[in-house]
Amino acid sequence: MLFMYGPKSMQVIRIVEAVSRGGLPLRKVEHTFYLDQAVHSFGITNCAVQDTTQIHTQLCYSNFRDIIHSIINMDADVISIENS
Repeated sequence: MLFMYGPKSMQVIRIVEAVSRGGLPLRKVEHTFYLDQAVHSFGITNCAVQDTTQIHTQLCYSNFRDIIHSIINMDADVISIENS
């Protein structure tokens, strides 16, 4: 899901659940491919934005230990963690 906020001088794009443990394949051997593709897709989603545009993403609270490197590789400006 993609949301855009703000005046033309500063825009925020919010990409929700870009990398999710819930989307991981059942076979652990397939996790790396899934996470690499998720990070790549995240990059494609925001590759044409201006430097002044902030990229926000939101993740549902989870155990991020196994996917923390993928979260870092997304290179989002702001990461919100939802706890519900």
